[in-house]
Amino acid sequence: MEIRSRIFQSTINQQLDFEVFPTVQSLLSRTLTLSTSALLLGGLIGFKPVMPVNAETSLSGEKLLLAQSKPFPLKGSKFTELGDHRRMETSITISKNGRVDGVTRIWTDKKLIGFTGSVAVAITDRVGNVLYVTNPQRWGVDCKRCPGPSNRTQSWADTVPSNVLGNVGGYAIIHTTSPRNRWRDWLSSAKEAATEIKGIYSKF
Repeated sequence: MEIRSRIFQSTINQQLDFEVFPTVQSLLSRTLTLSTSALLLGGLIGFKPVMPVNAETSLSGEKLLLAQSKPFPLKGSKFTELGDHRRMETSITISKNGRVDGVTRIWTDKKLIGFTGSVAVAITDRVGNVLYVTNPQRWGVDCKRCPGPSNRTQSWADTVPSNVLGNVGGYAIIHTTSPRNRWRDWLSSAKEAATEIKGIYSKF
């Protein structure tokens, strides 16, 4: 206890000495000295010292980490079981120039019936608000016993407008077997579509 008291008193004396000469050099020395003393005290009496932090530096550092946490390219994917042995799976990559590269697999295990499937991707901000919707892509597959393919993989591409690219924070990949008329317009503007997308979107 006597040793702890002496170290603690020495730390207090150092604090008082530095308060008398608040120059830039002494303030830097104070930070280093107090940090060292705090570490010594921590080892003796078992607490974790709080190191001095410059609030402005911390804030800018936090913003930098946030900005760098999800650098381009951004990637996402989704598998959808459409029912009755009909399936679709899509993966997307968004590059820093806004290009969207998609790969979609569509297949069925039905022996006598094929189907046509479509995919569109709603690009959103971090809270699910729609920024852009890709052009719907559409393909068909034949049944397992049909002469045509029952399983196919297609590559496709689109471009996110530059004026919204900086706000991109999420996506919603939508697969369907019965795309409605003017489907892209509905996804982009309809209130019910916006609500649905907020319920299913994923963050990058």
